[in-house]
Amino acid sequence: MTGAVRDPFGLEPLYLHPASQRTSARLGELLPYSTGTPDTQTLLEYVVWGTVWDESATFFDDIRRVPPGHAARGGQIHRGWRPPEPSIIDRPAHVIIDEFWRVLGDAAERAAGKARKVVVTLSGGLDSTALAAALVERLGRARVHAVTSGDDCDEETRCARATALALGVEHTVIPYDGTLVDWPVSRFWPSDPRSASDISWERATARGDVVMWGLGGDSLQRGDRRHYALRLARGEPLRAAGDILRTVLLHGRKPALGLRRALAGPPRPAPVPPWVAPGAARDAARIAQRRAAQIAATSRRGVDEMLSPIWACHFDWMSADHNDPPLRHVFPFFDVELVEFFATVPTAPWCVDKELLRATLRDKIPEHVRLRPKSLVLDMPKVELTETWSDRLRDEMSHINDLFDLSHFTALLRPGLQDYNAMMPLLRCAAAGRWRASLLDRDLSIEHSRASDTAGLS
Repeated sequence: MTGAVRDPFGLEPLYLHPASQRTSARLGELLPYSTGTPDTQTLLEYVVWGTVWDESATFFDDIRRVPPGHAARGGQIHRGWRPPEPSIIDRPAHVIIDEFWRVLGDAAERAAGKARKVVVTLSGGLDSTALAAALVERLGRARVHAVTSGDDCDEETRCARATALALGVEHTVIPYDGTLVDWPVSRFWPSDPRSASDISWERATARGDVVMWGLGGDSLQRGDRRHYALRLARGEPLRAAGDILRTVLLHGRKPALGLRRALAGPPRPAPVPPWVAPGAARDAARIAQRRAAQIAATSRRGVDEMLSPIWACHFDWMSADHNDPPLRHVFPFFDVELVEFFATVPTAPWCVDKELLRATLRDKIPEHVRLRPKSLVLDMPKVELTETWSDRLRDEMSHINDLFDLSHFTALLRPGLQDYNAMMPLLRCAAAGRWRASLLDRDLSIEHSRASDTAGLS
């Protein structure tokens, strides 16, 4: 293949080796043409902050990712699709609601494709609930199976049960006790034996051909603050004031206008953690400065937020190459027609507290689910680290001790229950060390390319 185009949101991966002008959806297919020289800056950024904001970077110095909405031709990367600019189209409320339901249904149906059965990850929130309801209307309840991870002690699971019952779809609840055995360790190294939750997940998702997620719904439905300026530019100050007043009457608060963020100025660079080795700290500080500028450029709302490099990294990890057994994951909220529709919807009141989605779901789902305020999941599970995994992590991390002072992780390497968030930097260090060791051995197999994708782009 000599040229290719990546979709607007990066739902599918695409890599480029500029020297040979070759592209591929699988990094491993380009490794025979690579010198294997690591990109230390990308490696450092990933391990320290968990994401890479350079959309074209990989762990390899001579292999690039094609950014979402770009094309690779002749060894060069060119911009293709551009996100829509905000352009308010005023129409009656019932017209906006009906059009949204049609566009959302079209997006869900396109994502499902020719699947005989679709597994919907039903979290209990409004986004996944809306997708389940749209699929039932378009495909019929027999082709929809809902899966929820949780237990009946939490409100989200109870809402998911009520929704599945109202829609008449099969529903599987995968319980957990707050402890993830060998996870996120198994996130980087498949473990044997696997945890009970992993096995339950595989059995549940095996009932469908695709797995559908409600990711992106929050970002899309936050609206665009530029709508207020657009009203003023069109000579419609009374309409702008009316939008804000309607929001206050509906929700008891004014919409976010973005004034506080504008007055606050650009975000400050994130601090360099103490476990970065002194020799790499200066590079890490420069990366932090660059990240702050990049984050500010994509932190406006709505469509801009959906184009954040974090999403493309997430989609790379969830691609079929990184799942065993391979599953096709789909994300209907990342749909061009749906995004273009929201660019025309007034932010206030429709994009405040998901007013448009709540209005659209009236009489389609249980009322207590439709009106329930959004809840934040703050309690992260614990990770059970066995002695075997502790020794293995310590060994893998030894290959990257020139960049990181691993003595800071001594307490976390003790077998037993460990804090999830505290474990993630440690696991990224170990994954990066494993990848570097594979380069030293010159074992650039497909299996190791999977490891580099997962470690460097997620």
